[in-house]
Amino acid sequence: MDLTPAASVPAVAPDARRWLDVVLADRTRGRSPALTQLLLGALVLVVAIAVLATDLVENMLVFFVGVTGVFVLTGLALIIPWGRMSSWWLIGIPLADIVAVGVMRGAAPALGTGLLFIFPVMWLATGFGMIGLISGVTTATVTYWITVAIGPPNPAILSTILLPVVLVAVGLTSFIAARRAAAQRMLLDKQAALLRQSAERARRQEQIVTEVLDAVDFGIIRIDETGAITVTNDAHARLQQVLADVEGKDRPEAYRVDRTTPLPRDELPLERARRGAVFQDERVWFGPPGGPQRALSFTARRLLDADGRDNGAVVVSRDVTVEMLAARARDEVISS
Repeated sequence: MDLTPAASVPAVAPDARRWLDVVLADRTRGRSPALTQLLLGALVLVVAIAVLATDLVENMLVFFVGVTGVFVLTGLALIIPWGRMSSWWLIGIPLADIVAVGVMRGAAPALGTGLLFIFPVMWLATGFGMIGLISGVTTATVTYWITVAIGPPNPAILSTILLPVVLVAVGLTSFIAARRAAAQRMLLDKQAALLRQSAERARRQEQIVTEVLDAVDFGIIRIDETGAITVTNDAHARLQQVLADVEGKDRPEAYRVDRTTPLPRDELPLERARRGAVFQDERVWFGPPGGPQRALSFTARRLLDADGRDNGAVVVSRDVTVEMLAARARDEVISS
C-alpha cells in the first residue's frame, strides 16, 4: 500500500533559463553571418576556378580584386565575434559584398556575375528588415548601373532593367518570409511562456494540495484507473508503520469485525477499491487475535473525469481503535 515517490526532474531556474536563451541567441547570431558569407564565398570560389580554366575575362586583375574582397569579407565573418557586437555592425558585410560583386561584374560583364547580387540582397532583407531591403536593393541597383555605364556598350536595355526588378522581387520575398518567420517565432515564444506559466501554476497547486493532504490526520490513497497507487499522504505512511509495529511484519494479518475471522486478501478494502467497489466505514482489525490489535476504517469513492469516464478511486483510512474499544466497553457495561 505504500508508494515510493518517483525522482523529480529539477526545474530550471528563471535566471538560468534567461541566461541560456541569451547564450543560444548569441551563438545563433554569431553563426548566421559566417554561414551566409561562406555560401557566397563558395560560389565566388567556383566562379574564380571557372575563370582560371577559361579565357572569358579580359581584365583579370580587376576581376580578382573583387574575388579577393569577397574572400576577405568571408574571413572577417568567420573570425569576428559577432555575438558580442551590435547586429547593425553586420550590415557592412553584405554591403561590401555588393561592391565586390560589382567589381567582378565590371571586369567581366558577359560572365553573369551580376546574379551574385541576389545573395547579399537576400541577407540584408532577411536580417535587417525594411532598412536592409531598401539599402540592399538600392546599393545593388546603383552598383549594377555603374558597372553598366562604365562597361562596354550593351544594346540589351531590357536586361539592364530586369536585374534590378529581380533584386526587388527577391528582396521583398526574403523580407516577407523573414517577417512571417519572426511572427511565428514570436507566437511560439508566447506559447512557450504560457506553457511555462501553466506548468509553474500546476506545480504550485500540486504543492499546495500535497501540503493540505499531509496536514490531515487520516490516510489518503489515490488509485488510478489501472489500479496503481499514485498518491499517498504522511498520515497513511504513519498508519502503515503503526500496523507494522503491531505484528512486527511488513504486511500484518487482517481480521473481520469479530477480531478473529481472517479476512482474505482479495477482500481487503484496498483490493476491493481497485476492482471498482464503493463502500463507507468498512472496519478491519489488524494484528494477531489475543495480542495487540489496531482497527482501521476505510471509505472508498470513485473518481470521474470531465467526460464521465472512470478515473480511479480515493480511499480514506483512519484509526478507530479507541472508538471500537470504547464501544465494546460500553456494551459490556450495559450487558452486565
